[in-house]
Amino acid sequence: MGYNSRRPHRVPLISTTNRKKRLQFAQAHQNWTVEDWKNVAWSDESRFLLRHSDGRVRIWRKQNENMDPSCLVTTVQAGGGGVMVWGMFSWHTLGPLVPIGHRLNATAYLSIVSDHVHPFMTTMYPSSDGYFQQDNAPCHKARIISTQLLGFSRTTISRVYKEWCEKGKTSNMRQSCGRKCLVDARGQRRMGRLIQADRRATLTEITTRYNRGMQQSICEATTCTTLRRMGYNSRRPHWVPLISTTNRKKRLQFARAHQNWTVEDWKNVAWSDESRFLLRHSDGRVRIWRKQNENMDPSCLVTTVQAGGDGVMVWGMFSWHTLGPLVPIGHRLNATAYLSIVSDHVHPFMTTMYPSSDGYFQQDNAPCHKA
Repeated sequence: MGYNSRRPHRVPLISTTNRKKRLQFAQAHQNWTVEDWKNVAWSDESRFLLRHSDGRVRIWRKQNENMDPSCLVTTVQAGGGGVMVWGMFSWHTLGPLVPIGHRLNATAYLSIVSDHVHPFMTTMYPSSDGYFQQDNAPCHKARIISTQLLGFSRTTISRVYKEWCEKGKTSNMRQSCGRKCLVDARGQRRMGRLIQADRRATLTEITTRYNRGMQQSICEATTCTTLRRMGYNSRRPHWVPLISTTNRKKRLQFARAHQNWTVEDWKNVAWSDESRFLLRHSDGRVRIWRKQNENMDPSCLVTTVQAGGDGVMVWGMFSWHTLGPLVPIGHRLNATAYLSIVSDHVHPFMTTMYPSSDGYFQQDNAPCHKA
């Protein structure tokens, strides 16, 4: 039939709305010349991961539920870190490259605009004929940005512009306030039960489930307002190590058995572990069934985000006194490869560091370690 098991092609993850906006931008500027594009300064932020993929997960939880088991995401070995930077450039030169400490929100972006964008644009385009281009991310168009830079909120600017276009004049009359709340106390309890049942549900899913069997339906905006009133916010779950129930008990037993050890006792322990360091992307393998000419079919594609990559796996050990050997692992660590490591590296290290045989070699009891 022509089907083969192949890896799907990776394409950028772009929503339908952004596809339309990109097409509109391209159509509006299709007649621009090279001289026009020379007046544009481009900017973007990017996160470079060193060890793991940052697959984002959002959950619904209250402020004091951050360590609730249903609000946690387990991690495995070789979770990692990275660095996030913001930068800009134009036809003429490269602009500043700004490291971002935690996450880029509206306040941090406003500081970047004030400290870096304005000086760059003033220097490169002294006649004010330059255009600053950004990707319209939420933090780029937050209210604080328009308020601080223009002196007015986005809502005010939008309302005045719309009124001027329709009536040819502006006014300062306030709009009438909203209507009566559609979700009463009983409805809030129902919505709370839905959240407790599925922390990862989207607004659309919560709204659909809530409206089942209800006489009066609500929209997603009402759902969002109600959840915030109840104290729920869409947050990233905390990452905790993936530990089975059996290993939890073993770790507790180990801790209790050694709770009275002193620093001198722990100086006689040599620790070891292996870890995989990813440089660009998550190595979660995906296989699909497709024919030879279906490689670009939408059902045969996997979307990618920034910071994909390769990696390297190493084994190492250390003690209180010194660092031990760091051994690269070619493919995967099995019992045979681990036995070779023990013979070639662990025994010489322990003999050298603890000649009186009073040292302890510690490993994490993985299957290949106890084969």
